[in-house]
Amino acid sequence: MKRITCLVLIGLVLVNGTILLLNFAAEDTSAAGIAESPWPCFHGNIRNTGLSQYDTSSNDGMLKWSYQTGDKILSSPVIGMDGTIYFGSADTYLYALYPNGTLRWRYKTGGTVSSSPAIDSDGTIYFGSYDGYIYALYPNGTLKWRYKTDNMISSPLSIDFEGTIYAGSADTYLYALYPNGTLRWRYKTGGTVSSSPAIESDGTIYFGSKDSYVYALNLDGTLKWKYKTGDGVESSPAIDGRGTVYIGSSDYHVYALNPNGTLKWKYQAGNKVLSSPAIGPDGTIYVGSQDTYLYALNPDGTLKWKYKARMNIMLSSPAVGAEGTVYIGSLDTQIYAVNPNGTLKWKYSTGDMISSSSPAIGPDGTVYIGSGSGALFALGHVTLPSPPRNLQATTGDGYVNLSWEPPEDDGGSPITEYRIYKSNSSGDEAFLVSVGKKLYYNDTNVTNGRTYSYFVTAANRLGESPASNEVRATPITVPTAPVNLQAISGDGYVNLSWDPPEDDGGSPVIKYVIYRGNISGYEAYLATVSNVLCYTDTSVINGETYYYYVTAVNDAGEGPNSTEVSATPLSVPSAPRNLRATSGDGYVNLSWDPPENDGGSPVTGYRIYRRTSSTNETLLAVVEDVYYYNDTTVVNGQKYYYSVTAVNDVGEGPFSTKASATPEAMPSGMSQKKKQGKTIGDYWWALLIIVVVIIAILVFVLRKKAGRPPKESEEE
Repeated sequence: MKRITCLVLIGLVLVNGTILLLNFAAEDTSAAGIAESPWPCFHGNIRNTGLSQYDTSSNDGMLKWSYQTGDKILSSPVIGMDGTIYFGSADTYLYALYPNGTLRWRYKTGGTVSSSPAIDSDGTIYFGSYDGYIYALYPNGTLKWRYKTDNMISSPLSIDFEGTIYAGSADTYLYALYPNGTLRWRYKTGGTVSSSPAIESDGTIYFGSKDSYVYALNLDGTLKWKYKTGDGVESSPAIDGRGTVYIGSSDYHVYALNPNGTLKWKYQAGNKVLSSPAIGPDGTIYVGSQDTYLYALNPDGTLKWKYKARMNIMLSSPAVGAEGTVYIGSLDTQIYAVNPNGTLKWKYSTGDMISSSSPAIGPDGTVYIGSGSGALFALGHVTLPSPPRNLQATTGDGYVNLSWEPPEDDGGSPITEYRIYKSNSSGDEAFLVSVGKKLYYNDTNVTNGRTYSYFVTAANRLGESPASNEVRATPITVPTAPVNLQAISGDGYVNLSWDPPEDDGGSPVIKYVIYRGNISGYEAYLATVSNVLCYTDTSVINGETYYYYVTAVNDAGEGPNSTEVSATPLSVPSAPRNLRATSGDGYVNLSWDPPENDGGSPVTGYRIYRRTSSTNETLLAVVEDVYYYNDTTVVNGQKYYYSVTAVNDVGEGPFSTKASATPEAMPSGMSQKKKQGKTIGDYWWALLIIVVVIIAILVFVLRKKAGRPPKESEEE
């Protein structure tokens, strides 16, 4: 038994070449097959039936969106598990689009990508390119691996239930690759293989070749049977529930083959049948022909109906909704939606020929197809969007900034623009501006202090949504500076006052901020007051100069500084100190020391007050800044009481402590002399000094004449 197995292996090597033997040990069976997505491969499933599980009854042929590539699209789109749409373009890229038609990523190859991708259950995307490579990309668009064939690949790819990837090449081979990108086997035909394999549940692989044959291969790549048609087979086979294989040929026929490779029936069209058959929910077979007709054939091969397009139907193949609507593209630029009874439901012009791209059907009934215009189109049921959500307004100096969130429902077609409406009163908004797809707008055509109302609408290809929630906003700015700041100082205080700003910025002033410093220009925060126009600063020292400015604050913030003012708080001087009174005959002599504190302003004079025990204290005299006074307006024997105050520019200070004195008369002789005025006796001490000096001079002169030096006082 072991020997027989070895012979079989060697035989496979001889038939298929050394590649099979060398890579046999590298088989990877970890993959789980085709993705369970809405449309994971050409014609929607590995049996190539073209039948969707999704109802498309609501699809009314409205353009939901289109995405423009750099060249014509020959590839048929497929749809991933997350709704991503994958397709190739003649611009050499494979594209991945989000369901809303925006680019997710694109991957560059070395040639046209007309091959339709296939998606594995792990999300890997497989496709071929005219550069001869079979590519495997991760879901994020990065390269997983690539495998080089000997010629270009235009065949749509297929994946069986084991995860084996199948691709036909212009080098005449059908390739079977393991999920890790190594060759499992390849099968040589007599012509280009552009047909996409269909895979039966028993593992049989069906495909056509331009050598005119339809092939059935076993899973190991060996031939099960082949059936010869009258010309090349570019059509891809479809398998119905009974195992019947339907395929078209360039010999103008549609063939129905039994699972054993025998002919069940064939139907002749008016021209080549390059289109691949699709099978409707009732078993009807749909296929296009270059004679411009879409054919509907009964399962027994008789004509059910045919629908005429304006131009040829080339390689574009039908897709069928779950309810039976048939979709197909034509060289006349149109994609047709045909009812199950053969009448037109709708058609849509893509602007250029649809030569080989076939429709794909999404879970919401959207139909996707590529065109020679280079655009991929998404057609379906479109309604108006729901309103934009959560409209908000923020204000500032001369602006209102609006922001919002997209509608919860775009109506089945991407939002093309947002429209802003504005009014000075609620409910009367008028169109202001369209902002495209932006979710914000800054309105600068406003006046501070005026209230505005806004709402926003969203528009798609069908029209405009209802209005969003309304917002009201009042643009404001900070107030201008308070005006007419004034400072009045006093004993231990500076009293500030000001007038309101000329412009409150559109929002009422809510408070004022006072700043103070000891140096001009270096003020710091001192205090905040409510909406009042004055402030008394009592945290000052008399005699020191202070500098002030004030700012106004509203809901927008703090405004600029007012003009700067300065003030020096002053006080009256404290009381003079140490008041002393000495008396004589007819006078009282007063003296004192200056105040301990001049109140911040120099003392300019003193006031002397006097009283007797029987009189009130009255102002006696005012003197300049001296510290004594001689009161000669007294009566001997009368006791007098004195007080002194100091005066500065602020005013008069408190009384000093009191001092008293009683002037007394002198003895009678002295008194008479005083009355007569001054006598020589009043100056006796001065005369005595003069006499002593004169005597000393005479003694000195006499001794010098005698020639004798003066003697020391001891010797005398």
